[in-house]
Amino acid sequence: MGCVFDRHPLNDSIIIGTYSEPFDPLADSYTAAEYLLDALKNSFTTMYYVADMRQLKVSFSDVMIGLDTAYKTPGSPYKHPNLKTFTVATDELIKMGAIAAAQQMQYGQSDVMFYHNIDEALKEIIMQVGKG
Repeated sequence: MGCVFDRHPLNDSIIIGTYSEPFDPLADSYTAAEYLLDALKNSFTTMYYVADMRQLKVSFSDVMIGLDTAYKTPGSPYKHPNLKTFTVATDELIKMGAIAAAQQMQYGQSDVMFYHNIDEALKEIIMQVGKG
């Protein structure tokens, strides 16, 4: 599997999914969705999902498969009002996908933010958690 999930040690509402090779955009998207749906089902607060994709190099096709799976599948957690997604990557195609998810109507203009490193993403999350 190309994704491992952990909860942040200081805040259980922060989920970190670390993606690595071999990466399967369809299978790993479904695995992430199942994990996130379970987390959202058991929580009544905002969940912060850090998708750490720094180890990946993807194709345009991978991005399109991932976006379609994540945002067009009925019951997708990425459309859930209690989920905020923080994509962390160095690959420009992943950045393009995160921006598309946040800005384009066909992906629901979802609550997705993009960062080049995990420390920046966690700093933003801690600031948002502090605002309540």
